[in-house]
Amino acid sequence: MTLGITSILCASMGLLMMTLPANIQDTDQIAKGSEPVTSQKFAELSDQFIKESLALSPTLASTVGYHKHIDAKTGKTLWLDALLDDLSLESAASSGRFINSGVSVFTGRRRAPR
Repeated sequence: MTLGITSILCASMGLLMMTLPANIQDTDQIAKGSEPVTSQKFAELSDQFIKESLALSPTLASTVGYHKHIDAKTGKTLWLDALLDDLSLESAASSGRFINSGVSVFTGRRRAPR
């Protein structure tokens, strides 16, 4: 079940990525004008969440044009074009935890584990 949810989430994120500018990998962009700090923080969190979500499915990431990912935990560069999706139960559980943490960050509420 979790794998199905992850696939749907990744597909949704993929569609969103296709609508973003071509320079999405340039995360050093600075907010212009009098944009509130919270908007900038939300943009940064959203960008990170989208990229981490796409990294869970390298095939989808490559399809939508996200080819190089910097792992936030290790700092290593992952070339997503050279990877296949991990369909193991461990990966599905890890994806579920990632989604739950994203829900917590964006809503301020924790989801009950399934």
